[in-house]
Amino acid sequence: IEVADLDGDGDLDIITAQGESGAFRNRLYLNNGVADTIPPKIPLWDELGDVDTGQGPRRVRALVRDDMTSDTGAFFQSVNLEWSTGSGFEITEMKWGGHDLYRGVIPDPTTAALVTYRIRAVDKAGNVFVTTERSYQVGTSGPQFRRGDMNADGSRDISDAVAGLSYLFSGGSGGDCLDAIDVNDDGATNIADVVFLLVYLFQSGGSIPDPFDCGLDPTSDAVTCEAAHPSCL
Repeated sequence: IEVADLDGDGDLDIITAQGESGAFRNRLYLNNGVADTIPPKIPLWDELGDVDTGQGPRRVRALVRDDMTSDTGAFFQSVNLEWSTGSGFEITEMKWGGHDLYRGVIPDPTTAALVTYRIRAVDKAGNVFVTTERSYQVGTSGPQFRRGDMNADGSRDISDAVAGLSYLFSGGSGGDCLDAIDVNDDGATNIADVVFLLVYLFQSGGSIPDPFDCGLDPTSDAVTCEAAHPSCL
C-alpha cells in the first residue's frame, strides 16, 4: 500500500499492489472527497522535571495521532522535538515507537540552563500542530537576566550604553546584576563591554553571548548576578 497525490489534485490517493500469483488485483483509489484540513493531535507528552548538571540527555515521549492512519502508524511528513536554552530552537527528529508513540531526545546542555521544549507534527496534507512550550531547569537555579541590558529595563538601546559608562566612570550604580554589564562575557566589566554593545546596536556587530533573552549565565567567572532583572521575573 502506498499513499500519495497520484492525480495531482492536492488530495492523497491510495494504490495497492499484490506480488503473489493468483486472482489478486492491483487497485487505485482516487480521492475525490474534501481536502484534509484537520491537524494532528498530541494529547499526551512528557513533562520533564528539573535535574542537576551532568545527568545526560533527556528523553521525551509523546502520543501523536492523526485521522489518517494504518497498522504502522499515521502518515506524517515529520514529527520533531524542538528545544532551546535561550537562543533559538534546535530540532531533533522524533522516532516512531509503535502505534501512536514517538520518542525524541534533548541533548545535555552540560551547564546550568533553562531548557524549553515543544513538539511539532506535520501530516501528509501539510496540516501542522505545535504543542505549548514546557521548561525544566538543569543545574542550580539562579537570577535570570539579559546580557547587555545594563539598566535592566527589558530592552537593549543607547540608554544601556549610557548606564554602562556611568557605572564605569561616574560612580553610577551597576545594579544587582553586573553580569548584564559584562556584554562580551570575558569575566570583567570595562569599556570593552560598552563598545561591544554599541557595535551590536549600530554596526550589526557580533551576537551578544547568552543569555540573550532571560536566562542564566552559562559561564563561571568573577562577575556575578545577585538579583534577577525585573523583566525576567
